[in-house]
Amino acid sequence: MDAEDAALAALMTPRRGGLDDGFTYDGGAGMQVLVGIVERAAGRCFYDFAQEMLFGLLGITSATWERAGNGSPIGGFGLHMTPRDMLRFGYLYLRDGVWEGERILPEGWVEASRPNNINPFSYGLMWWGNFRIGRFGRTYEARGLAGQFITIFPERDLVVVRTSRGLFG
Repeated sequence: MDAEDAALAALMTPRRGGLDDGFTYDGGAGMQVLVGIVERAAGRCFYDFAQEMLFGLLGITSATWERAGNGSPIGGFGLHMTPRDMLRFGYLYLRDGVWEGERILPEGWVEASRPNNINPFSYGLMWWGNFRIGRFGRTYEARGLAGQFITIFPERDLVVVRTSRGLFG
Protein backbone atom coordinates (compact mmCIF):
# COMPACT_ATOMS: atom_id res chain seq x y z
CA MET A 1 0.00 0.00 0.00
CA ASP A 2 1.24 3.50 -0.87
CA ALA A 3 1.88 5.22 2.48
CA GLU A 4 1.41 8.60 0.77
CA ASP A 5 -2.31 7.99 0.13
CA ALA A 6 -3.87 8.99 3.45
CA ALA A 7 -7.44 8.29 2.28
CA LEU A 8 -6.56 4.75 1.18
CA ALA A 9 -4.72 4.16 4.46
CA ALA A 10 -7.83 5.31 6.33
CA LEU A 11 -10.01 2.90 4.34
CA MET A 12 -7.63 0.05 5.10
CA THR A 13 -7.67 0.73 8.85
CA PRO A 14 -9.68 -1.96 10.67
CA ARG A 15 -12.84 -0.67 12.32
CA ARG A 16 -13.20 -1.17 16.07
CA GLY A 17 -16.38 -3.11 16.79
CA GLY A 18 -19.11 -4.13 14.40
CA LEU A 19 -21.70 -2.02 12.66
CA ASP A 20 -24.32 -3.04 15.23
CA ASP A 21 -22.15 -2.28 18.29
CA GLY A 22 -23.55 1.23 18.69
CA PHE A 23 -21.83 4.58 18.39
CA THR A 24 -18.05 4.75 18.25
CA TYR A 25 -16.50 8.18 17.71
CA ASP A 26 -14.00 8.21 14.88
CA GLY A 27 -12.60 11.61 14.08
CA GLY A 28 -9.90 10.30 11.78
CA ALA A 29 -10.45 7.58 9.22
CA GLY A 30 -13.87 8.61 7.95
CA MET A 31 -12.90 12.25 7.67
CA GLN A 32 -9.66 11.37 5.86
CA VAL A 33 -11.68 9.41 3.32
CA LEU A 34 -13.91 12.47 2.87
CA VAL A 35 -10.82 14.63 2.27
CA GLY A 36 -9.68 12.18 -0.43
CA ILE A 37 -13.11 12.18 -2.10
CA VAL A 38 -13.27 15.98 -2.16
CA GLU A 39 -9.71 16.25 -3.52
CA ARG A 40 -10.43 13.82 -6.32
CA ALA A 41 -13.76 15.48 -7.21
CA ALA A 42 -12.36 19.04 -7.01
CA GLY A 43 -9.06 18.16 -8.67
CA ARG A 44 -7.05 20.04 -6.05
CA CYS A 45 -5.88 20.04 -2.45
CA PHE A 46 -8.68 20.00 0.12
CA TYR A 47 -7.20 23.01 1.93
CA ASP A 48 -7.17 25.07 -1.29
CA PHE A 49 -10.78 24.00 -1.95
CA ALA A 50 -11.82 24.96 1.62
CA GLN A 51 -9.96 28.25 1.32
CA GLU A 52 -11.84 29.21 -1.85
CA MET A 53 -15.28 27.79 -1.03
CA LEU A 54 -15.47 28.51 2.70
CA PHE A 55 -12.65 30.29 4.54
CA GLY A 56 -12.14 33.03 1.96
CA LEU A 57 -15.86 33.72 1.68
CA LEU A 58 -16.13 34.11 5.47
CA GLY A 59 -13.03 36.28 5.76
CA ILE A 60 -11.23 33.60 7.77
CA THR A 61 -7.54 34.42 7.45
CA SER A 62 -5.95 32.45 10.30
CA ALA A 63 -6.83 28.89 9.23
CA THR A 64 -3.92 26.46 9.10
CA TRP A 65 -4.27 22.71 8.86
CA GLU A 66 -1.91 19.94 9.89
CA ARG A 67 -1.00 17.74 6.92
CA ALA A 68 -0.89 14.00 6.26
CA GLY A 69 2.09 12.36 4.55
CA ASN A 70 0.72 13.16 1.07
CA GLY A 71 0.32 16.87 1.87
CA SER A 72 -3.47 16.72 2.29
CA PRO A 73 -5.00 18.19 5.43
CA ILE A 74 -5.67 15.66 8.17
CA GLY A 75 -9.42 15.20 7.96
CA GLY A 76 -10.46 14.65 11.54
CA PHE A 77 -8.28 17.14 13.40
CA GLY A 78 -5.51 19.67 13.12
CA LEU A 79 -7.46 22.71 11.89
CA HIS A 80 -6.21 25.78 13.76
CA MET A 81 -7.76 29.25 13.74
CA THR A 82 -8.18 32.24 16.00
CA PRO A 83 -11.25 32.57 18.23
CA ARG A 84 -12.49 35.41 15.99
CA ASP A 85 -12.37 33.11 12.95
CA MET A 86 -13.99 30.27 14.93
CA LEU A 87 -16.78 32.74 15.67
CA ARG A 88 -17.22 33.43 11.94
CA PHE A 89 -17.66 29.70 11.32
CA GLY A 90 -20.18 29.40 14.15
CA TYR A 91 -22.08 32.43 12.90
CA LEU A 92 -22.39 30.79 9.47
CA TYR A 93 -24.18 27.88 11.18
CA LEU A 94 -26.30 30.17 13.34
CA ARG A 95 -27.48 31.86 10.11
CA ASP A 96 -28.34 28.54 8.41
CA GLY A 97 -25.39 28.67 6.01
CA VAL A 98 -25.89 32.28 4.88
CA TRP A 99 -23.07 34.83 5.23
CA GLU A 100 -23.68 38.52 4.60
CA GLY A 101 -26.77 37.70 2.53
CA GLU A 102 -25.02 35.05 0.39
CA ARG A 103 -25.80 31.34 0.72
CA ILE A 104 -22.49 29.56 1.38
CA LEU A 105 -23.81 26.14 2.45
CA PRO A 106 -26.54 24.31 0.54
CA GLU A 107 -30.13 24.85 1.69
CA GLY A 108 -30.91 22.36 4.48
CA TRP A 109 -27.27 21.45 5.16
CA VAL A 110 -27.11 23.02 8.63
CA GLU A 111 -30.30 21.27 9.77
CA ALA A 112 -29.15 17.94 8.30
CA SER A 113 -25.72 18.18 9.94
CA ARG A 114 -26.99 19.06 13.41
CA PRO A 115 -27.30 16.30 15.99
CA ASN A 116 -30.68 14.63 16.26
CA ASN A 117 -33.16 16.34 18.53
CA ILE A 118 -34.31 13.17 20.29
CA ASN A 119 -31.05 11.97 21.85
CA PRO A 120 -29.66 14.68 24.17
CA PHE A 121 -26.09 13.44 23.72
CA SER A 122 -26.13 12.83 19.99
CA TYR A 123 -23.52 13.44 17.32
CA GLY A 124 -24.26 14.95 13.92
CA LEU A 125 -21.86 15.61 11.06
CA MET A 126 -18.98 16.91 13.19
CA TRP A 127 -21.37 18.58 15.69
CA TRP A 128 -22.15 17.38 19.21
CA GLY A 129 -25.18 18.40 21.01
CA ASN A 130 -28.66 19.28 21.71
CA PHE A 131 -27.93 19.86 25.34
CA ARG A 132 -30.53 21.84 27.24
CA ILE A 133 -28.92 24.65 29.19
CA GLY A 134 -31.52 26.31 31.40
CA ARG A 135 -33.11 29.35 29.84
CA PHE A 136 -30.70 29.23 26.91
CA GLY A 137 -32.51 26.31 25.26
CA ARG A 138 -30.93 23.61 23.14
CA THR A 139 -27.39 23.95 21.91
CA TYR A 140 -25.01 22.14 19.61
CA GLU A 141 -21.26 22.53 19.34
CA ALA A 142 -18.07 21.75 17.49
CA ARG A 143 -15.44 20.43 19.87
CA GLY A 144 -11.72 20.63 19.27
CA LEU A 145 -8.77 19.02 20.95
CA ALA A 146 -7.74 20.43 24.31
CA GLY A 147 -10.75 22.58 25.06
CA GLN A 148 -11.71 24.36 21.85
CA PHE A 149 -15.49 24.84 21.44
CA ILE A 150 -17.89 26.62 19.11
CA THR A 151 -21.31 26.48 20.78
CA ILE A 152 -24.46 27.50 18.91
CA PHE A 153 -27.52 28.67 20.88
CA PRO A 154 -30.16 28.93 18.10
CA GLU A 155 -33.01 29.92 20.44
CA ARG A 156 -30.94 32.85 21.76
CA ASP A 157 -29.38 33.87 18.41
CA LEU A 158 -25.97 33.39 20.02
CA VAL A 159 -22.58 31.83 19.26
CA VAL A 160 -20.01 31.31 22.02
CA VAL A 161 -16.37 30.42 21.36
CA ARG A 162 -14.22 28.99 24.15
CA THR A 163 -10.56 28.11 24.01
CA SER A 164 -8.15 26.70 26.54
CA ARG A 165 -4.99 24.71 26.72
CA GLY A 166 -6.96 21.78 28.16
CA LEU A 167 -5.33 18.45 28.92
CA PHE A 168 -2.97 18.45 25.94
CA GLY A 169 -2.06 22.14 25.59
